[in-house]
Amino acid sequence: MKKRLTSGETIIFTNEQHLAKTGGRHLNGADCWYLDDPETPNWAIGFKITFNGQLVHSTKTFPPFQRKLNELILHYDLTEIKLEEDDTYTIH
Repeated sequence: MKKRLTSGETIIFTNEQHLAKTGGRHLNGADCWYLDDPETPNWAIGFKITFNGQLVHSTKTFPPFQRKLNELILHYDLTEIKLEEDDTYTIH
């Protein structure tokens, strides 16, 4: 996962029951990414997790990021999904 994030991929997790209720639209869940833009101040660079649209975790190192993500996955029964261009999803 670290390699995927540092290569620029955003990884999305959501709850399958939520997807069923919204007709397959990802509205709530965890979005994970790595911010490393030359224009970004040094203090803002690192691994990020937003949950339901709010930034809930930001760290420069991967282990704390992974721990927080695992907590969210277990607590909210999250599954990784891939959003397609037509706003549908594939469960991973």
